[in-house]
Amino acid sequence: MFISCSLGSKCKCSSVPTCSSTQELVTVNVSGQCCPNLKCVKKKNDCNVVYSTVTVQKGQCSAQVQIPSCSGFCSSSQIFTPEGKWESQCSCCKKGKVTPMSFTLNCKNGKTKSYSINVPQTCNCQSCN
Repeated sequence: MFISCSLGSKCKCSSVPTCSSTQELVTVNVSGQCCPNLKCVKKKNDCNVVYSTVTVQKGQCSAQVQIPSCSGFCSSSQIFTPEGKWESQCSCCKKGKVTPMSFTLNCKNGKTKSYSINVPQTCNCQSCN
């Protein structure tokens, strides 16, 4: 790959490394070099609250609601122990603190119904068990 550098010159940069699904590509700028060094590093845990539109239905009543959920990357691995066994060390993106969320469902008979669920206020990486 060719990159334009300051002073209008172009330099040939090394190819981009292919990172695994548990890694991310980062650039390391080196003083006096036209091309940055590219390397794969282990992803950091990144588990956050995300919002999605969901149709909630209870009997003949329903509503479209923006509901928070948890999504993101959490590290996991499987290692060979000194005891000669394989052991999983998994963490999953799960809800932390929850709070009640109330909304109104519209019913086919023209009435409305109140509905409440607990939704995540925070998310974090926790044991998958």
